[in-house]
Amino acid sequence: MFYKILIKDIECGVFGHEEVENIHLSVAGGLGQMFVFASAVCTDNEKRVFYDWIQRDLTDKDVVRIEPTTETNVPEPRNKYA
Repeated sequence: MFYKILIKDIECGVFGHEEVENIHLSVAGGLGQMFVFASAVCTDNEKRVFYDWIQRDLTDKDVVRIEPTTETNVPEPRNKYA
């Protein structure tokens, strides 16, 4: 399962994994700050692994689109926990 995140129609990245258990793509915020997040729990080499790819700042003018994709060019996660 793979998804593309776009901010103002500019690609932010492709996120996902072939053996995803659950994926979390969201917009969240508080106290005047907003962010887009991408993370997932996957099976990797028979281990359960949490991938944390991005936390990108947003403004109140940003339009975020999340769409399924067949692309699989996922960046290395910024954090990975077994």
